[in-house]
Amino acid sequence: MKPFTLSVENLLLPYADNIDFLLYEPINATILDREVPAWQVFIYECIVKSKTLINNIVDSTVPIVWLLPAWVYQPDRIKLLTTSLQEQYNERAQHLIFNGSSSIDSAIALASEKNWPQVHLIALDATYRVDKNGRYLYQGTGGALATLSFVQVGWAQSFSELVPSINFVQNNVLNGMLTRASQTTTEPFKLIFTPGNGVEAESDVWLQSLQAINDKITEKTMYRFPQYTYGKVGALSGLINLYTLTTNPTLVSYTESEHEDADFKGCALIISQEKYNHQAVASYLWIGKESNSNG
Repeated sequence: MKPFTLSVENLLLPYADNIDFLLYEPINATILDREVPAWQVFIYECIVKSKTLINNIVDSTVPIVWLLPAWVYQPDRIKLLTTSLQEQYNERAQHLIFNGSSSIDSAIALASEKNWPQVHLIALDATYRVDKNGRYLYQGTGGALATLSFVQVGWAQSFSELVPSINFVQNNVLNGMLTRASQTTTEPFKLIFTPGNGVEAESDVWLQSLQAINDKITEKTMYRFPQYTYGKVGALSGLINLYTLTTNPTLVSYTESEHEDADFKGCALIISQEKYNHQAVASYLWIGKESNSNG
């Protein structure tokens, strides 16, 4: 496990352009009732947004991993977006991950496997917000640019798994993944990011699976509901979750100096779902100075 830090250089949402404001301030932008574009048009919008993001990369020698929509079962869309990105950016568009909200977990595993000290992350996906009538309305294409750097002390990925699931209600596959994730740590989960959105009933099947990790949940376990805050943003959501984990001191203390006990360990759980596609679980463990010195 390799600890990392994560910074977000650019956030381009139709209703927010600052990630800290998105997370901690009310969203004042009006909820639009836009028609969902044809997927070919959406891909064109992704390419346009990608130009703004990639132009903000200072060091072009650092690898880029692209976090893209969950299109495992749409090969025609994958082919067109892949071709469009590679024609535009050549070798800078080699690493494309089409897992939507779970793409960030796959990207971290890839960067660790390849021993990259640093990697740029570009996320592109559709964005939706819920209106007063409980409808998720398309708001436009979203994009984000982030940089992940491996360090000595910080959060590290301890578990990551994705399982296809077309119908979450009839085929909820979270139990096994949650059990396996809990077996990677002796510590309770201090923080759980959930995929619930308060509107679609199938988004709450994760609740039925929490019994699989009862031994790792305490009265101090905190829960975060990202979609309640800023809507459904697909591939951007996994990136934003990790930014929240690694930068928000109100959730857990993240620097070794803040811990009287050098053996402190925190463990966070991220549950992800992509409708008609998959369910996924990832866990992240705090790696401190004491852990590194013990090898």
